[in-house]
Formats: sequence, C-alpha cells, structure tokens
Amino acid sequence: MKMEARVDVLNFINFLKSSFYATLDNIYEIQELSEKVLLEMAKSGKHVQEEAEKVLTEFLENSKRSRDEFKNVMDSGFKQVEDVFKATHKTDDQKSDDLTGHDKEP
Repeated sequence: MKMEARVDVLNFINFLKSSFYATLDNIYEIQELSEKVLLEMAKSGKHVQEEAEKVLTEFLENSKRSRDEFKNVMDSGFKQVEDVFKATHKTDDQKSDDLTGHDKEP
C-alpha cells in the first residue's frame, strides 16, 4: 500500500473514531437524562414506588455496564485496525529501505 493511501486510511480511521465517540457521548447524555426522568417518575408513584425504583436501578446499572462493554469492544477494534495499518506502514518502509540501502551502514 502506498504511503499516501495508508495515511488516508489512518486519517479515515481517526475520523470514524471521532464520530463514534461523539455519537456515543450524545447517547450517554440522552440515557443519563432518561435515567433521571425514570427515577423521578418512580419516586413520585406511591403504589409501586419501592419495586419500580429497584427494577429501574437494576435496569440502569445493566444498561451502563453494557454501554461500557460496547465501548471497550469498539476501542479494541479501532486499535486493531490502526495497528494493522501502522504495521503495514513499518513493513513497507523496511522493504523500501532494503531496496534503496538507506538502512544499511557503509
């Protein structure tokens, strides 16, 4: 892969990561607001207040844990893709140096 194409790919990966994290941040904010609203609604209902609060708290904890797991999977995937293209870049540079003799001492 040519150097310019590799740089373009790495730049695109960085763009994807930035877009992903911006979207994820917005999702987190929406979920946190939703959590607050649901908990307030549960607290205001007298009949099922205790049970509803317990169920909502469990649901929200599971939701947060799942979000974090998803983010970790995506982080790992982005890192693997970046590493592949960075490794390709280093391998191609070494091949180029071998052909030109730049890395060899006289």
